[in-house]
Amino acid sequence: MSGGIAGSVVPSTLRRRPLSRLLAGRRPRLIRLAAYRLVSDELILDGNSRQNLATFCQTWLEPEVRDLMRETLDKNMVDKDEYPQTAAIEARCVHILADLWNSPEAENTLGTSTTGSSEAAMLGGMALLWKW
Repeated sequence: MSGGIAGSVVPSTLRRRPLSRLLAGRRPRLIRLAAYRLVSDELILDGNSRQNLATFCQTWLEPEVRDLMRETLDKNMVDKDEYPQTAAIEARCVHILADLWNSPEAENTLGTSTTGSSEAAMLGGMALLWKW
Protein backbone atom coordinates (compact mmCIF):
# COMPACT_ATOMS: atom_id res chain seq x y z
CA MET A 1 0.00 0.00 0.00
CA SER A 2 2.81 2.41 -0.59
CA GLY A 3 1.87 5.21 -2.94
CA GLY A 4 -1.21 5.66 -5.05
CA ILE A 5 -4.48 7.17 -3.97
CA ALA A 6 -5.20 4.69 -1.19
CA GLY A 7 -1.68 4.86 0.21
CA SER A 8 -1.86 8.62 0.60
CA VAL A 9 -4.85 8.65 2.97
CA VAL A 10 -4.18 5.62 5.15
CA PRO A 11 -2.46 6.54 8.41
CA SER A 12 1.17 5.44 8.42
CA THR A 13 0.63 3.31 11.54
CA LEU A 14 -1.88 1.21 9.60
CA ARG A 15 0.26 0.94 6.47
CA ARG A 16 3.04 -0.91 8.28
CA ARG A 17 0.93 -3.88 9.43
CA PRO A 18 -0.74 -6.57 7.32
CA LEU A 19 -4.52 -6.27 7.03
CA SER A 20 -5.18 -9.42 9.07
CA ARG A 21 -3.28 -7.88 11.99
CA LEU A 22 -5.30 -4.68 11.63
CA LEU A 23 -8.59 -6.51 11.95
CA ALA A 24 -7.49 -7.91 15.31
CA GLY A 25 -6.43 -4.45 16.54
CA ARG A 26 -7.66 -2.60 19.58
CA ARG A 27 -8.77 0.56 17.77
CA PRO A 28 -11.91 -0.45 15.86
CA ARG A 29 -12.88 3.16 15.02
CA LEU A 30 -9.53 3.79 13.34
CA ILE A 31 -9.73 0.49 11.46
CA ARG A 32 -13.29 1.22 10.27
CA LEU A 33 -12.19 4.64 9.06
CA ALA A 34 -9.16 3.23 7.26
CA ALA A 35 -11.26 0.48 5.64
CA TYR A 36 -13.81 3.06 4.52
CA ARG A 37 -11.10 5.27 3.04
CA LEU A 38 -9.43 2.36 1.26
CA VAL A 39 -12.65 1.24 -0.41
CA SER A 40 -13.85 4.79 -1.07
CA ASP A 41 -10.56 5.75 -2.69
CA GLU A 42 -10.52 2.59 -4.78
CA LEU A 43 -14.02 3.42 -6.06
CA ILE A 44 -12.66 6.73 -7.39
CA LEU A 45 -11.10 4.64 -10.16
CA ASP A 46 -14.57 3.62 -11.39
CA GLY A 47 -16.16 5.53 -14.23
CA ASN A 48 -18.33 8.56 -13.56
CA SER A 49 -21.96 7.38 -13.61
CA ARG A 50 -23.18 10.81 -14.74
CA GLN A 51 -21.15 10.44 -17.91
CA ASN A 52 -22.23 6.85 -18.60
CA LEU A 53 -24.68 6.96 -21.49
CA ALA A 54 -24.32 3.27 -22.35
CA THR A 55 -26.45 1.82 -19.54
CA PHE A 56 -29.68 2.62 -17.79
CA CYS A 57 -28.18 4.28 -14.72
CA GLN A 58 -30.04 6.54 -12.34
CA THR A 59 -27.51 9.26 -11.64
CA TRP A 60 -29.52 11.73 -9.59
CA LEU A 61 -32.12 11.13 -6.90
CA GLU A 62 -34.21 13.45 -4.79
CA PRO A 63 -33.01 13.60 -1.16
CA GLU A 64 -36.21 11.88 0.01
CA VAL A 65 -35.48 8.89 -2.23
CA ARG A 66 -31.98 8.59 -0.76
CA ASP A 67 -33.49 8.80 2.75
CA LEU A 68 -35.95 5.98 1.98
CA MET A 69 -33.15 3.86 0.54
CA ARG A 70 -31.01 4.43 3.64
CA GLU A 71 -33.95 3.57 5.92
CA THR A 72 -34.64 0.28 4.13
CA LEU A 73 -31.10 -1.02 3.55
CA ASP A 74 -31.54 -3.64 6.25
CA LYS A 75 -34.77 -5.09 4.81
CA ASN A 76 -34.74 -8.34 2.88
CA MET A 77 -37.18 -7.83 0.00
CA VAL A 78 -37.44 -11.59 -0.52
CA ASP A 79 -38.80 -12.19 3.00
CA LYS A 80 -42.34 -10.98 2.43
CA ASP A 81 -43.63 -12.59 5.65
CA GLU A 82 -41.23 -10.57 7.78
CA TYR A 83 -41.78 -7.33 5.84
CA PRO A 84 -45.46 -7.34 4.75
CA GLN A 85 -45.67 -3.58 4.32
CA THR A 86 -42.72 -3.61 1.93
CA ALA A 87 -44.47 -6.37 -0.04
CA ALA A 88 -47.69 -4.30 -0.12
CA ILE A 89 -45.80 -1.27 -1.46
CA GLU A 90 -44.21 -3.49 -4.12
CA ALA A 91 -47.65 -4.78 -5.18
CA ARG A 92 -49.00 -1.21 -5.38
CA CYS A 93 -46.06 -0.22 -7.59
CA VAL A 94 -46.81 -3.15 -9.91
CA HIS A 95 -50.44 -2.02 -10.19
CA ILE A 96 -49.41 1.60 -10.81
CA LEU A 97 -47.10 0.50 -13.63
CA ALA A 98 -49.78 -1.78 -15.07
CA ASP A 99 -52.18 1.17 -15.12
CA LEU A 100 -49.56 3.43 -16.74
CA TRP A 101 -49.04 0.81 -19.46
CA ASN A 102 -52.81 0.55 -20.03
CA SER A 103 -53.22 -2.98 -18.75
CA PRO A 104 -56.86 -4.05 -19.18
CA GLU A 105 -56.84 -5.40 -15.62
CA ALA A 106 -54.36 -3.20 -13.76
CA GLU A 107 -55.73 -4.16 -10.34
CA ASN A 108 -55.22 -7.89 -11.01
CA THR A 109 -51.85 -7.67 -12.77
CA LEU A 110 -49.11 -9.89 -11.39
CA GLY A 111 -45.56 -8.62 -11.25
CA THR A 112 -42.38 -8.41 -9.26
CA SER A 113 -39.58 -5.99 -8.54
CA THR A 114 -36.01 -6.51 -9.68
CA THR A 115 -32.69 -5.02 -8.68
CA GLY A 116 -31.36 -4.46 -12.17
CA SER A 117 -32.41 -3.77 -15.73
CA SER A 118 -30.88 -7.00 -17.07
CA GLU A 119 -32.89 -9.06 -14.60
CA ALA A 120 -36.04 -7.14 -15.51
CA ALA A 121 -35.44 -7.60 -19.25
CA MET A 122 -34.96 -11.36 -18.78
CA LEU A 123 -38.18 -11.68 -16.77
CA GLY A 124 -40.03 -9.59 -19.35
CA GLY A 125 -38.69 -11.81 -22.12
CA MET A 126 -39.80 -14.95 -20.29
CA ALA A 127 -43.28 -13.47 -19.77
CA LEU A 128 -43.54 -12.71 -23.49
CA LEU A 129 -42.33 -16.19 -24.38
CA TRP A 130 -45.05 -17.80 -22.28
CA LYS A 131 -47.71 -15.40 -23.54
CA TRP A 132 -46.81 -15.79 -27.23
